[in-house]
Amino acid sequence: MTEHLPNLLPCPKCGSRPEVERCAPWPRGMSPIPWYVGCYRGGEDEHFVGVNGETQREAMLEWNREVERASSTTTEG
Repeated sequence: MTEHLPNLLPCPKCGSRPEVERCAPWPRGMSPIPWYVGCYRGGEDEHFVGVNGETQREAMLEWNREVERASSTTTEG
């Protein structure tokens, strides 16, 4: 049975939907090409938030964990 991909939380810095893609180019024979989920914005409010995972699902789950960590840090402090 195929697992559904999780819904992504918005970027904790700007609220945009993050990009989801393979990390390419990737050295041949090094390992399977990992996945990347992240948000980069330039300009006055420049920021980058990103994570990697061995599978698309793993990277997306890690993104959501990272956003939740960032949210709890800003609400605690």
